[in-house]
Amino acid sequence: MRIPKFKSIKEEAKFWDTHDITSLLEDMDIEEIKFVRKEPLTTLSFRIEKDKVERLKKIARDLNMPYTVLIRKIIDEALAHAKK
Repeated sequence: MRIPKFKSIKEEAKFWDTHDITSLLEDMDIEEIKFVRKEPLTTLSFRIEKDKVERLKKIARDLNMPYTVLIRKIIDEALAHAKK
């Protein structure tokens, strides 16, 4: 069985209320997923002006990511640029 395209959320909800997902699993091709282990992170502590932290947090919110991830991305980009 194939999952149909739905015209609305209501139509999709009705479909899932009346169909068993296990019948779909039988028809699926199962692929093996390999997870790559990342290098462990190290905690870094440094002092930075409060207004800069607030700017980083606002930018991160606008990008829908934690501000610590944004800081790591900024550092990664700076390091990549410094290699050149």
